[in-house]
Amino acid sequence: MASRDFYDVLGVSREASADELRRAYRRLAREYHPDRNPDDAQAEERFKQVTRAYEVLSDAEKRKVYDELGMEAEAIGFDPEQARTYRQWAEQQARGGTSRGGKGQGVPSDFADIFGDLFGAGRRGAASGSSGPELGPDIRAEMQVDFRDAILGAERRISFERPGKGTTCSSCLGRGRTRVTRGGMQLEIPCAACGGEGEVRGLGERVSLAVRVPPGVDEDQIIRLKGQGGAGLRGGGSGDLLIRLRVGDHPYLRRDGLDIHMDVPVSIKESMSGGVIEIPTLQGKKVNLRLPRGVKAGQKLRISGKGVPGREGQQNGHLYVHPYVVLPEPASKEDLAYWEAIERLESYYVKPVRDSLQP
Repeated sequence: MASRDFYDVLGVSREASADELRRAYRRLAREYHPDRNPDDAQAEERFKQVTRAYEVLSDAEKRKVYDELGMEAEAIGFDPEQARTYRQWAEQQARGGTSRGGKGQGVPSDFADIFGDLFGAGRRGAASGSSGPELGPDIRAEMQVDFRDAILGAERRISFERPGKGTTCSSCLGRGRTRVTRGGMQLEIPCAACGGEGEVRGLGERVSLAVRVPPGVDEDQIIRLKGQGGAGLRGGGSGDLLIRLRVGDHPYLRRDGLDIHMDVPVSIKESMSGGVIEIPTLQGKKVNLRLPRGVKAGQKLRISGKGVPGREGQQNGHLYVHPYVVLPEPASKEDLAYWEAIERLESYYVKPVRDSLQP
């Protein structure tokens, strides 16, 4: 996370009360939560910043150390004991003690000048606040489902790579920190071997899971499986598995929200005189649809409730039938004679109307 003042991250003053901090955090966490901003790296980073800022400022002891040392407090893990050590050292330097720059140099103007060589490589671990349990990372994957399964729901399997579980770091024995002495001051710094985590991750594993696809899902919808992500560290819970759905096309159906549209061929006779035809549905049962006399291309006929299943109290969508006339190809003189008769009949009705058109 970028070194940015935690109060600025939450948009509060340095005198903000615990309630003000809580309200600011909840508002920003809702705004930038990954579930509301899928595949938005900036929003995800902002969410991490907001969460980290609140973790520090909502803890009275950590906030006290932060208010005294600023962002450099992360270098000592917001440890009050180490902050006390630094104060004693600084007082000693102010009285003319020996520093790296020689006697009488006073307190360095930048706390980072003191600890830069100590925390350069390990600062990432210290900044993460790795003393307690840490939630495992979320895993993102994609799964292809066909059109019918997306509408009606199904159970499918997905395979993905899951990061290995954490094992105790052999260098620091799980403490995450090592003790060093610099300039007469004894400090603990993040372990270089594990980055201050106290654990190192093992090799990943290939996992196969059964996934229930709920009815009515759509393209790019996310299915979240709690606890199926990467393992946590130091006893922290596992992250989640976030599955982005890719819905296949259908040869003669298309979806519009909760409605489904179907192109259905009809004969000339059915188009002219109307009648009842059978329409297949995704639910597996055919339904009868009455064609009106003289149905035309471009008309759509509704079959109520046979679209996408509604969720959370929503009504089901509808199935819209778009009839179109299929003309047979004549193969004999008799067929040609038949079509000529039809053409004369149609011309009787069509030609006068066409002749009356004015550009």
